Amino acid sequence: MPLIPLRNESEDQFPLPALARRCYGRFGFPALPARRSYCSSNFVQTLDGIVSYRDLPGRGTAREISGGSAEDRWVAQLLRAHHDALLLGAGTLREEPARDGRGYDYGRLAPGWRAYRRRVLGRERSLVIILTASGDLDLGTRLFAAPATETWILTTATGARRLQRQTAPPVPPRIVALGRGLLAPAELLRWLRGQGVNRVLCESGPTLYAQFFAAGLVDEEFRTIALQVAGVAAPPAPARPTAYDQLSFRPESAPWERLISVHVAPPHHIFLRLRRAGRAARG
Repeated sequence: MPLIPLRNESEDQFPLPALARRCYGRFGFPALPARRSYCSSNFVQTLDGIVSYRDLPGRGTAREISGGSAEDRWVAQLLRAHHDALLLGAGTLREEPARDGRGYDYGRLAPGWRAYRRRVLGRERSLVIILTASGDLDLGTRLFAAPATETWILTTATGARRLQRQTAPPVPPRIVALGRGLLAPAELLRWLRGQGVNRVLCESGPTLYAQFFAAGLVDEEFRTIALQVAGVAAPPAPARPTAYDQLSFRPESAPWERLISVHVAPPHHIFLRLRRAGRAARG
Protein backbone atom coordinates (compact mmCIF):
# COMPACT_ATOMS: atom_id res chain seq x y z
CA MET A 1 0.00 0.00 0.00
CA PRO A 2 1.83 3.16 -1.21
CA LEU A 3 0.91 5.48 1.66
CA ILE A 4 3.80 7.90 2.15
CA PRO A 5 4.22 9.84 5.44
CA LEU A 6 5.36 13.46 4.98
CA ARG A 7 4.75 14.78 8.50
CA ASN A 8 3.67 13.14 11.74
CA GLU A 9 3.52 14.81 15.15
CA SER A 10 1.21 12.24 16.72
CA GLU A 11 1.61 10.83 20.17
CA ASP A 12 3.30 7.41 20.01
CA GLN A 13 0.75 5.45 22.02
CA PHE A 14 -0.13 2.29 20.12
CA PRO A 15 2.04 -0.69 19.07
CA LEU A 16 1.09 -0.58 15.40
CA PRO A 17 1.75 -3.67 13.28
CA ALA A 18 5.01 -3.42 11.31
CA LEU A 19 3.36 -2.55 7.97
CA ALA A 20 1.17 0.11 9.55
CA ARG A 21 4.15 1.60 11.39
CA ARG A 22 6.10 1.73 8.14
CA CYS A 23 3.25 3.36 6.16
CA TYR A 24 1.75 5.62 8.80
CA GLY A 25 4.35 6.13 11.51
CA ARG A 26 3.37 6.99 15.08
CA PHE A 27 -0.24 6.90 16.21
CA GLY A 28 -1.83 7.97 19.48
CA PHE A 29 -4.13 10.46 21.18
CA PRO A 30 -3.83 13.12 23.90
CA ALA A 31 -5.39 12.61 27.32
CA LEU A 32 -9.14 12.06 27.44
CA PRO A 33 -11.44 14.98 28.26
CA ALA A 34 -12.56 15.09 31.87
CA ARG A 35 -16.18 13.94 31.57
CA ARG A 36 -16.94 13.01 27.97
CA SER A 37 -15.77 10.80 25.13
CA TYR A 38 -12.96 12.00 22.89
CA CYS A 39 -14.51 12.66 19.48
CA SER A 40 -12.74 12.18 16.14
CA SER A 41 -14.19 12.33 12.65
CA ASN A 42 -13.34 10.83 9.28
CA PHE A 43 -14.50 12.15 5.92
CA VAL A 44 -13.33 11.85 2.34
CA GLN A 45 -13.90 15.03 0.36
CA THR A 46 -13.09 16.60 -2.99
CA LEU A 47 -10.81 19.58 -3.54
CA ASP A 48 -13.86 21.84 -3.34
CA GLY A 49 -14.97 20.25 -0.07
CA ILE A 50 -17.84 18.08 -1.32
CA VAL A 51 -18.52 14.86 0.62
CA SER A 52 -21.44 13.40 -1.35
CA TYR A 53 -22.98 13.37 -4.82
CA ARG A 54 -26.33 12.98 -3.13
CA ASP A 55 -28.15 14.63 -6.03
CA LEU A 56 -27.29 11.61 -8.22
CA PRO A 57 -29.51 8.60 -7.33
CA GLY A 58 -27.46 5.69 -6.04
CA ARG A 59 -24.17 7.61 -6.23
CA GLY A 60 -24.12 9.54 -2.96
CA THR A 61 -21.57 7.30 -1.24
CA ALA A 62 -18.09 8.04 0.03
CA ARG A 63 -16.74 5.57 -2.54
CA GLU A 64 -17.82 7.91 -5.34
CA ILE A 65 -15.79 10.70 -3.72
CA SER A 66 -12.72 8.56 -2.98
CA GLY A 67 -12.74 6.87 -6.37
CA GLY A 68 -12.58 3.52 -4.61
CA SER A 69 -9.17 4.31 -3.08
CA ALA A 70 -7.61 1.30 -1.36
CA GLU A 71 -5.55 3.68 0.79
CA ASP A 72 -8.68 5.47 1.98
CA ARG A 73 -10.23 2.15 3.00
CA TRP A 74 -7.02 1.20 4.81
CA VAL A 75 -6.95 4.45 6.79
CA ALA A 76 -10.62 3.92 7.69
CA GLN A 77 -9.70 0.50 9.12
CA LEU A 78 -6.79 2.03 11.05
CA LEU A 79 -9.10 4.61 12.63
CA ARG A 80 -11.94 2.22 13.42
CA ALA A 81 -9.48 -0.16 15.06
CA HIS A 82 -8.33 2.56 17.49
CA HIS A 83 -11.72 3.93 18.57
CA ASP A 84 -14.12 2.24 20.97
CA ALA A 85 -17.14 2.98 18.79
CA LEU A 86 -18.25 4.30 15.43
CA LEU A 87 -21.03 6.93 15.48
CA LEU A 88 -23.51 7.17 12.59
CA GLY A 89 -26.75 8.96 11.88
CA ALA A 90 -29.65 6.89 10.59
CA GLY A 91 -29.61 8.99 7.41
CA THR A 92 -26.24 7.52 6.49
CA LEU A 93 -27.71 4.01 6.54
CA ARG A 94 -30.73 5.08 4.50
CA GLU A 95 -28.65 6.92 1.90
CA GLU A 96 -26.09 4.13 1.41
CA PRO A 97 -28.14 1.01 0.54
CA ALA A 98 -25.31 -0.71 -1.41
CA ARG A 99 -25.96 -2.32 -4.78
CA ASP A 100 -28.05 -5.13 -3.34
CA GLY A 101 -30.11 -2.76 -1.17
CA ARG A 102 -28.93 -4.38 2.09
CA GLY A 103 -26.48 -1.69 3.14
CA TYR A 104 -23.03 -2.11 4.65
CA ASP A 105 -21.51 -3.59 7.79
CA TYR A 106 -19.81 -0.41 8.96
CA GLY A 107 -18.13 -2.23 11.83
CA ARG A 108 -16.37 -4.76 9.63
CA LEU A 109 -12.63 -4.99 10.22
CA ALA A 110 -10.08 -7.06 8.35
CA PRO A 111 -8.97 -10.09 10.43
CA GLY A 112 -5.58 -8.56 11.25
CA TRP A 113 -7.11 -5.31 12.49
CA ARG A 114 -9.78 -7.22 14.42
CA ALA A 115 -7.12 -9.24 16.27
CA TYR A 116 -5.08 -6.08 16.88
CA ARG A 117 -8.08 -4.23 18.30
CA ARG A 118 -8.90 -7.12 20.59
CA ARG A 119 -5.33 -7.17 21.88
CA VAL A 120 -4.89 -3.39 22.28
CA LEU A 121 -8.37 -2.15 23.25
CA GLY A 122 -9.68 -5.39 24.73
CA ARG A 123 -12.81 -5.22 22.55
CA GLU A 124 -13.97 -8.46 20.95
CA ARG A 125 -16.58 -6.93 18.64
CA SER A 126 -16.81 -3.67 16.75
CA LEU A 127 -19.35 -1.26 18.22
CA VAL A 128 -21.54 0.87 15.92
CA ILE A 129 -23.80 3.48 17.53
CA ILE A 130 -26.68 4.88 15.48
CA LEU A 131 -28.65 8.04 16.30
CA THR A 132 -32.27 8.31 15.17
CA ALA A 133 -35.02 10.43 16.69
CA SER A 134 -37.78 8.90 14.57
CA GLY A 135 -36.74 5.24 14.63
CA ASP A 136 -36.89 5.24 10.82
CA LEU A 137 -34.36 2.48 10.42
CA ASP A 138 -34.53 -0.87 8.63
CA LEU A 139 -33.30 -3.62 10.95
CA GLY A 140 -33.13 -5.99 7.99
CA THR A 141 -29.95 -4.45 6.61
CA ARG A 142 -26.52 -6.10 6.62
CA LEU A 143 -25.30 -4.21 9.68
CA PHE A 144 -27.78 -6.04 11.94
CA ALA A 145 -26.77 -9.47 10.65
CA ALA A 146 -23.03 -9.13 11.29
CA PRO A 147 -21.93 -11.38 14.18
CA ALA A 148 -18.67 -9.45 14.71
CA THR A 149 -20.50 -6.11 15.10
CA GLU A 150 -22.43 -4.90 18.13
CA THR A 151 -24.98 -2.14 17.46
CA TRP A 152 -26.62 0.37 19.76
CA ILE A 153 -29.52 2.48 18.55
CA LEU A 154 -29.96 5.68 20.55
CA THR A 155 -33.42 7.07 19.97
CA THR A 156 -36.51 8.59 21.56
CA ALA A 157 -39.39 6.80 23.27
CA THR A 158 -41.40 7.11 20.04
CA GLY A 159 -38.50 5.83 17.97
CA ALA A 160 -37.97 2.87 20.27
CA ARG A 161 -41.60 1.80 19.92
CA ARG A 162 -41.32 2.00 16.15
CA LEU A 163 -38.16 -0.11 16.10
CA GLN A 164 -39.58 -2.70 18.48
CA ARG A 165 -42.44 -3.37 16.06
CA GLN A 166 -39.96 -4.80 13.56
CA THR A 167 -38.94 -8.44 13.52
CA ALA A 168 -35.80 -8.92 15.57
CA PRO A 169 -32.72 -9.18 13.30
CA PRO A 170 -30.11 -12.00 13.55
CA VAL A 171 -27.97 -9.86 15.86
CA PRO A 172 -30.47 -7.77 17.87
CA PRO A 173 -29.31 -4.22 18.60
CA ARG A 174 -29.38 -2.55 21.98
CA ILE A 175 -32.19 0.00 21.69
CA VAL A 176 -31.85 2.87 24.15
CA ALA A 177 -34.70 5.39 24.54
CA LEU A 178 -33.15 8.57 25.88
CA GLY A 179 -36.36 10.54 26.39
CA ARG A 180 -38.68 12.62 24.24
CA GLY A 181 -35.81 13.99 22.15
CA LEU A 182 -32.26 13.01 21.31
CA LEU A 183 -29.54 14.21 23.65
CA ALA A 184 -27.59 17.30 22.66
CA PRO A 185 -24.04 16.49 21.48
CA ALA A 186 -22.37 17.37 24.81
CA GLU A 187 -24.87 15.27 26.77
CA LEU A 188 -24.47 12.41 24.33
CA LEU A 189 -20.69 12.35 24.68
CA ARG A 190 -21.02 12.43 28.47
CA TRP A 191 -23.50 9.54 28.32
CA LEU A 192 -21.18 7.53 26.07
CA ARG A 193 -18.24 8.08 28.43
CA GLY A 194 -20.40 6.72 31.23
CA GLN A 195 -20.97 3.61 29.09
CA GLY A 196 -17.23 2.99 28.77
CA VAL A 197 -16.83 4.54 25.31
CA ASN A 198 -13.64 6.55 25.73
CA ARG A 199 -13.10 7.45 22.06
CA VAL A 200 -15.76 7.68 19.39
CA LEU A 201 -15.22 8.05 15.64
CA CYS A 202 -17.94 10.09 13.97
CA GLU A 203 -18.74 9.05 10.39
CA SER A 204 -22.23 10.51 10.35
CA GLY A 205 -23.66 12.70 7.62
CA PRO A 206 -22.98 16.45 7.53
CA THR A 207 -26.23 17.53 9.23
CA LEU A 208 -25.50 15.61 12.42
CA TYR A 209 -21.75 16.15 12.27
CA ALA A 210 -22.15 19.93 12.00
CA GLN A 211 -23.96 19.93 15.35
CA PHE A 212 -20.95 18.35 17.07
CA PHE A 213 -18.53 20.66 15.29
CA ALA A 214 -20.50 23.82 16.09
CA ALA A 215 -20.53 22.84 19.77
CA GLY A 216 -16.71 22.58 19.77
CA LEU A 217 -16.85 18.87 20.52
CA VAL A 218 -14.85 17.48 17.57
CA ASP A 219 -11.35 17.02 18.94
CA GLU A 220 -9.78 15.67 15.76
CA GLU A 221 -10.60 15.54 12.07
CA PHE A 222 -9.18 12.97 9.69
CA ARG A 223 -9.62 14.06 6.09
CA THR A 224 -8.94 12.23 2.85
CA ILE A 225 -8.64 14.82 0.10
CA ALA A 226 -9.48 13.24 -3.26
CA LEU A 227 -7.97 15.39 -6.01
CA GLN A 228 -11.15 15.82 -8.00
CA VAL A 229 -13.57 18.75 -8.28
CA ALA A 230 -17.26 17.92 -7.83
CA GLY A 231 -18.77 21.33 -8.49
CA VAL A 232 -22.37 22.20 -7.66
CA ALA A 233 -25.51 20.21 -8.30
CA ALA A 234 -27.69 21.32 -11.17
CA PRO A 235 -30.91 22.96 -9.90
CA PRO A 236 -33.42 21.95 -8.71
CA ALA A 237 -31.41 19.06 -7.24
CA PRO A 238 -30.37 19.35 -3.57
CA ALA A 239 -27.03 21.00 -2.95
CA ARG A 240 -23.99 18.78 -2.69
CA PRO A 241 -22.95 18.93 0.98
CA THR A 242 -19.65 19.68 2.63
CA ALA A 243 -18.74 18.05 5.94
CA TYR A 244 -19.93 21.17 7.77
CA ASP A 245 -23.42 21.41 6.25
CA GLN A 246 -24.76 24.99 6.61
CA LEU A 247 -22.40 26.25 9.32
CA SER A 248 -21.33 29.85 8.90
CA PHE A 249 -18.59 31.69 10.82
CA ARG A 250 -17.11 35.17 10.74
CA PRO A 251 -13.33 35.52 10.37
CA GLU A 252 -12.89 36.42 14.03
CA SER A 253 -14.87 33.39 15.22
CA ALA A 254 -13.93 30.78 12.61
CA PRO A 255 -12.38 27.67 14.22
CA TRP A 256 -8.81 26.83 13.24
CA GLU A 257 -7.23 23.38 13.09
CA ARG A 258 -3.66 22.39 13.89
CA LEU A 259 -1.91 20.04 11.48
CA ILE A 260 -0.85 16.76 13.13
CA SER A 261 0.05 14.61 10.15
CA VAL A 262 0.16 14.53 6.35
CA HIS A 263 0.32 11.38 4.25
CA VAL A 264 0.00 11.04 0.50
CA ALA A 265 -0.99 8.26 -1.87
CA PRO A 266 0.11 9.52 -5.30
CA PRO A 267 -1.25 10.53 -7.66
CA HIS A 268 -4.75 11.33 -6.37
CA HIS A 269 -5.06 11.39 -2.56
CA ILE A 270 -3.82 13.41 0.43
CA PHE A 271 -4.53 12.36 4.03
CA LEU A 272 -4.68 15.04 6.72
CA ARG A 273 -4.96 14.70 10.48
CA LEU A 274 -6.12 17.92 12.17
CA ARG A 275 -6.68 18.84 15.80
CA ARG A 276 -8.93 21.64 17.06
CA ALA A 277 -6.82 24.74 17.77
CA GLY A 278 -9.46 27.29 18.75
CA ARG A 279 -9.95 30.72 17.21
CA ALA A 280 -7.71 33.34 15.64
CA ALA A 281 -4.81 30.91 15.30
CA ARG A 282 -2.94 33.36 13.06
CA GLY A 283 -2.40 35.59 16.08
